[in-house]
Amino acid sequence: IREWNDLLPRFERLCVPVEEGQRIQVEELLFEVLYIPDPAFTTNANNNSSIVLRLTVDDMLPGGIELAEGCEMARRFCAAGAAAIQASGGTQERIWNISPCYRMKEGYLIPAARAVKQVVDKPVIAMGKLGDPKLAEHVLESGAADAVSLGRPLLADPYWPEKVRKGETDLIRRCVGCL
Repeated sequence: IREWNDLLPRFERLCVPVEEGQRIQVEELLFEVLYIPDPAFTTNANNNSSIVLRLTVDDMLPGGIELAEGCEMARRFCAAGAAAIQASGGTQERIWNISPCYRMKEGYLIPAARAVKQVVDKPVIAMGKLGDPKLAEHVLESGAADAVSLGRPLLADPYWPEKVRKGETDLIRRCVGCL
């Protein structure tokens, strides 16, 4: 992972207002999450709770976090106790790459999930326009990920899983990528 100071110029603009006269820098929050070990960030077998982390592993932005760095962060989070990683991509600076519209290719984050899967020993969840049941199945069968996330496809058709189970995939109301 690059030195933290190398990433600071990009985060300087991103501040969270707390109250009049106070601001918490996003980079300070990220620094705490990434570099300060927290005993609470472990799987707790006594109450069957665990941490599943949705992690941006590629900002898709020049000067941002690149896939190799994202994979290293995923590896560190898993070593710290994360139970699974959902490999995400994009940044709020360019909303089009975190809310995939109709122009984005189906399964555009599969390579990110596959890369994370190669470096962690925990389950990896793929995401990113996986609403086509054949594509979702391919992700699992190919070993690119252990699970798929279906956020927008389930908004478009909450009966997606049932229709797939019944083999009625032609009846699925497809997400058209309008959000």
